[in-house]
Amino acid sequence: MGPNENDIVACIENLKQEISCIFLAIKNNNFSHNENDGSDDNGTSQPFIQDLSMDNLFALLRGATRWIDAVTVEDTIKEVWKSHNDPVLRFRLDDAMKHLFAGRRQEALTVLTEIVNEDPNYFEAWNKKATCHFLRGEMDPSKEATEKTLDLEPNHFQALVGLGLIEKDKQNNTGAATYFRQSIDLNPWSQVSSSLGPCIDVIEATIKEGPTVTDGTVSPNI
Repeated sequence: MGPNENDIVACIENLKQEISCIFLAIKNNNFSHNENDGSDDNGTSQPFIQDLSMDNLFALLRGATRWIDAVTVEDTIKEVWKSHNDPVLRFRLDDAMKHLFAGRRQEALTVLTEIVNEDPNYFEAWNKKATCHFLRGEMDPSKEATEKTLDLEPNHFQALVGLGLIEKDKQNNTGAATYFRQSIDLNPWSQVSSSLGPCIDVIEATIKEGPTVTDGTVSPNI
């Protein structure tokens, strides 16, 4: 990169640190201002940070009129959820997801289990652990991890979708429809909402009609 390489790298690191501070300030609802140096006590010097509370982000998400705006807010919320005071744990979460995306589900589960053992309040690690269990076909551990996620972050719309899918897999159609609706209420712009709406209609219609009997046996509703 030339003679300015060290300066460029330092600038990138400062930007990453600033962004991390912003995400943590939003997550921890820490917007106090330091009068001595003009910065916020959360470590960021950005004056707009007080407008980026989680409540405001969710209000923006629900009130968005353009898909691109909704996606921007949704992605921000997800980054806030992934943030952590310990950068090592934060990076290990990324490592776990790399394992998962590469199909190395046992390796991913091992890392995620280590993370939640080290910090049981890191709800996004619980959420990813739930996803990992789900992909491994382990529905009961997936449900347990998802419920832990929602205990720590009740507005986690992805976790609600996860519970809906788990209940649907167990043929608990009423429970599935309930969780899907709760997720859409929080995030009507979700990429999965377009499929959840018809899914809810089918589930509710099936509930009204009752189980289908074929050749003397009862087949699954969905």
